[in-house]
Amino acid sequence: KGSGNVPNPNGDGSPPSKKSKADQQRQCSICKVSKSNLDNFTKSQRAKGDSAKCKDCTNAPNKGAKDQTQEERTHAADIKKKLQDERKRQKDEQAEKQKKRREERKRQRDEAAEKLHVENKLMEGLEERACTRCKVVKKRDTFDDAQQKKGNMSVCKDCIEEKRAKALGERKRLEEERKRREAVIRQDSLAVYERCESDHYKKKKDLYADHVKMLKKNGFDIEQEMATPSDLVYVVTSIHRYGDQFSPHLYGIYTTCRKAQEGARKSFERLSTSYRDGKFLPNVERIAKCDVTTFLIPGVEFTSRPMFEVFGEYDEDEHIAVAINAVRIDSNVRKDLPFLQFWRHECTTDLKIEEGNNAKVASFDEDTKVYAIFNYWPGNMGMNDSVEVQLCGVFRNREDAIERAKFFTSFNDDEVEKEQLEDAQGKLNGKLFHDMDDDCWVVALETVTLDKQHHGEYGRELDVGIHGDSCWMSPEMEFY
Repeated sequence: KGSGNVPNPNGDGSPPSKKSKADQQRQCSICKVSKSNLDNFTKSQRAKGDSAKCKDCTNAPNKGAKDQTQEERTHAADIKKKLQDERKRQKDEQAEKQKKRREERKRQRDEAAEKLHVENKLMEGLEERACTRCKVVKKRDTFDDAQQKKGNMSVCKDCIEEKRAKALGERKRLEEERKRREAVIRQDSLAVYERCESDHYKKKKDLYADHVKMLKKNGFDIEQEMATPSDLVYVVTSIHRYGDQFSPHLYGIYTTCRKAQEGARKSFERLSTSYRDGKFLPNVERIAKCDVTTFLIPGVEFTSRPMFEVFGEYDEDEHIAVAINAVRIDSNVRKDLPFLQFWRHECTTDLKIEEGNNAKVASFDEDTKVYAIFNYWPGNMGMNDSVEVQLCGVFRNREDAIERAKFFTSFNDDEVEKEQLEDAQGKLNGKLFHDMDDDCWVVALETVTLDKQHHGEYGRELDVGIHGDSCWMSPEMEFY
């Protein structure tokens, strides 16, 4: 073993020599020239096998144009073209492969569909078949026409009806559960509202009874005081929401508490569909109500929202409310119309009765006109936490009302101020002054004949719109 003669490729009897790495050759995939593997190919290119590129081909496109000779530029252009051709060839090959795959998938789908169609056609003539749901072999007439065309995927009429009944029962169960939860929530809400209504009614009744006792002690009668004019006027306003945007309405200004009481009730009755002849009618949609106009106290300044009615859900409610502000004539006041934040305003001032209303009788001629100033300024929210429209005074002289309105203006432009002052001279109703830059304040005037309904069946909407025609956007009322 090992002692035999070995052929010598060198022809001189010496052992065959192994070529070094430097002597190995490979062909460049770009220029197609065989070159030394170690000297003409980088390490990364040597690992690419047949796709390797020589150093000349990889460096030629990156060499600066100024540093290249004409031959090198020509060579670089050839290399660039070959690279582009190679990329295009690879892209075309990839697109062709994708096209073939799509065609193959389509062919398979078509074959499967054709096979299923043939099977379904064959099964259409069968008198019996198995339902895929209940796995029971049934007669052909137990499958409808549409199911008979589905072959092995056919579902019998009984299974279809069972599935429908189950789905219908589940929907009915969920609907009943939803109604039950809503009924529980509604019942809890009604219980809270009823308790609040009872407490509120008792509180107002007790306050009224104490006032009647004080009047009797001083020799006055409550009925006479209700009908006797004084230096107070009673401003009746209302709101009715049947949508997202609305503004307060001025219904009238009255010289006695009795007339204000009657005006408030008439206004509420015209707005409500379930309040008639001083009483609330049954209404299953109502969730809260209030009427304490019986307990109005004459002869003192007060701010009150004695009537309201709320329907529907609390988050998306429809409501009606009437408010009364008792203020002294020709006095500068700043009273909120108590619609949104009820708890801040339900109060009266100074209930001490010394001389009664008869000692403070004001002289009002028939058809006396007065001028009411209203202000709305959302900036109040940062100062006194109020978001209400405000009553700023009721005056017998228009010039006094205009001067009061000027107090609430804040112009940044002299020309705008001059223009609005000129426009205000001839106005009797509507917006007097407003901010044209930031829409952050507005002052309005209403000219009213005392003891008469103001401007139509539902009163006149106050022109205190900040954005558009309404002063509030989706406000939330507080009921108690």
